[in-house]
Amino acid sequence: MTPTRNNLGQSHENGVVECANGSLKKRLAQQLLLRGHSDFDGVAHYQAFIDRVVDKLNQRNRSRALEEQAALQPLPEFTAAEYQTLHLKVTRSSRSKSGALFTPCHRG
Repeated sequence: MTPTRNNLGQSHENGVVECANGSLKKRLAQQLLLRGHSDFDGVAHYQAFIDRVVDKLNQRNRSRALEEQAALQPLPEFTAAEYQTLHLKVTRSSRSKSGALFTPCHRG
């Protein structure tokens, strides 16, 4: 498998994701038709129904997903950026200082 990345501002590149979403919706609708009704005893029963349909769909891709998972590398170590929270009064004449930009904050 070759990883791909969407380009910023190119919404039409989400086609693969949207196609899968549409496919799932069609599959759910078909399974409801085969079931004969769309009534469920509760949310838990409906969720179990969806889980069964999704598990069946995922079985087709399971081997490729496991192959990709085996090739994944550990995430890099990551430290949170250090910052200091300042509570400042902002006016029309506020200016940027020391690389920080101060903008009006409306509280309501």
